[in-house]
Amino acid sequence: MATAGVNQTRVLHGISSMATKALLAELTTRFLAATGLTVQIESVGGVDAAKRVQSGEAFDMVLLSSDALQRLMESGHVQANSDCDWAYSNVAVAVPAGHAIPAIHTAEELKQLVLTANKLSYSTGPSGHYLSQLFSQWGIADALKQRM
Repeated sequence: MATAGVNQTRVLHGISSMATKALLAELTTRFLAATGLTVQIESVGGVDAAKRVQSGEAFDMVLLSSDALQRLMESGHVQANSDCDWAYSNVAVAVPAGHAIPAIHTAEELKQLVLTANKLSYSTGPSGHYLSQLFSQWGIADALKQRM
């Protein structure tokens, strides 16, 4: 016998990259408090998340970089035109302990710092993709290859 007004709990399932894990934990907690709906987000490497979606694993939401979502929409694994910008990522510079913190106020100062660095590393995620494009745009990508 069905009872009118019975609250049927629905859990929304999502997948995201590790880059947004802490942010999504905070947002899902706030969403639960505001709506009573539970959201469970599994945070994994972005490449692994995209592969799981491509393999047909079902999610209510896919929270990845815009270029990854674009590829998933083009291949039909994510509903077309369902993407939206919900977070922005800054790029930071780290230096070894005890070294001076460089002044970086302009793009040219960043470019010069990158050109003089002994070693460079950056994420394979959206911020790394952006930097790779930026280095190409600046015409320094080939000069940096040996230091990455």
